[in-house]
Amino acid sequence: TAPQESSSEEASMSYSDPPPKYEEIVAANPGADK
Repeated sequence: TAPQESSSEEASMSYSDPPPKYEEIVAANPGADK
């Protein structure tokens, strides 16, 4: 079987954490702001 399960688990764990606020993202990446 392809190692997709492990990837899914990693993605789930990473997404389980609350994403940074948009303001924080813009502050960290001024170029991202459009």
